[in-house]
Amino acid sequence: MINTAAGVVFDRDQLGIRPRSDKSGFTYSSRSYGVGAAVGLFSNFNEHSRVSTFQYQEIGYHTKINCIFNTSSQWGISPLVGAAQETNPLLPNVYLARGDTPDHEPYWQLQYSAVNDSNVVSINAHPNSDSTGNGTVVIATGNGPYNILNQTQCSIRFTPTLFNVSVDFTASVINVTPGHYAEDMDPTARTNATFTAWKCQTLLASLDDLPSSSSNISGCSNYTAQGQTGLGNIATRALRQLNDLSTLDTSLHRSDLGEMFLSDLQDETLFDVFNKTGSTPDIFKQIKSSTSDPNTSLQQDLKAYSIAQGLKSLLDDSLLAFASAQLVLNYNTSHQTTNATLAVEAVQVGTKGFVYTLFAFNNLLFLIYIEEMIRTRFWAALPDFDPNDLKSVLTASSMDGEGPLKEAGVVPSSKSGSMWGALFQNNKRDSLRVRLVKGSLQLMDE
Repeated sequence: MINTAAGVVFDRDQLGIRPRSDKSGFTYSSRSYGVGAAVGLFSNFNEHSRVSTFQYQEIGYHTKINCIFNTSSQWGISPLVGAAQETNPLLPNVYLARGDTPDHEPYWQLQYSAVNDSNVVSINAHPNSDSTGNGTVVIATGNGPYNILNQTQCSIRFTPTLFNVSVDFTASVINVTPGHYAEDMDPTARTNATFTAWKCQTLLASLDDLPSSSSNISGCSNYTAQGQTGLGNIATRALRQLNDLSTLDTSLHRSDLGEMFLSDLQDETLFDVFNKTGSTPDIFKQIKSSTSDPNTSLQQDLKAYSIAQGLKSLLDDSLLAFASAQLVLNYNTSHQTTNATLAVEAVQVGTKGFVYTLFAFNNLLFLIYIEEMIRTRFWAALPDFDPNDLKSVLTASSMDGEGPLKEAGVVPSSKSGSMWGALFQNNKRDSLRVRLVKGSLQLMDE
């Protein structure tokens, strides 16, 4: 998820390709919005083996994020001391991310580092407790290369939307475009339902105060919240993934999340500068200098925009992973079908002009066939002469020799005079013999 989110510019660059975090082999042409999980997993077309593209609709969340930098943010990093850490030097340094969030709720979580807090990037994401249907993300960092991300504050809105999903089997590319508002697919995100969220009652002050019975790394307990449109168990779990990534992705010497956001910032800046000037100047020094002071070199709105793009990618991948897991685990018991429009490969023979001309010619032949059928009274008036019968042809060619004709019982046609009409009075024609004389076929008398 972090590797995929690094370098995101898909809100403005329509040519970007977004890989999926599975082995289906499909990619997204832009944002996935967490939909299209069935493609490559359960989209079987056994009856249509030559399907090239297909389109269908799916309900998901159009995640919208707006980030700002709040210099008065109370979410920050501080050292955490305790008897366990002081007596065991092999433990890494433990830091405490804590403070009241913009919705006036206290939160805290533990962060780890090898030497100091320079590689600490702490993210707290949770549903708002004010029943607005929004989520909140706050970011705090230590004094180091990720200081440019410090005091970031984001508002997240999950809008239930009917998406149009188009799949190109030839290129293995999925294109997702948002449609209109739709009813929330999460039954817990409705006004008459409830979902499980979490919060902290008090702020942790010492490592020794960590409850030994707590099974939650953030130290926050679950509580039952009233369902809200766009904010139920699915959206809440997606927000929770940001917290888990913040705690688990930090190694002893770097923060993968911090590197991801810096990569996003670099790519967004390059994209912005290139589209304005047509060139890519050396802005790496600008990014490096801005890490010491977040208010210099790079504009605040570009930094906030870059962070929002990274968060969108993480949330989209989380929602997509949830949908994929539900399909794999519960497909036989709780899947539903949907209608799709298929495009099947076909072969066109010739141009339109050639096809139309051939069609008209065949129709003319058919009309001639019908005319002859009527003229001959359904073939009843056809002569008995059979050009495919050798004896019939030889008999007709022997009109000047009356001997064989009389022997065969052949008489001239009353309509044709001396011409033979193949009117046989008996079956003696079958007794005629044919011989080859000097390269010519002749009839023989008995």
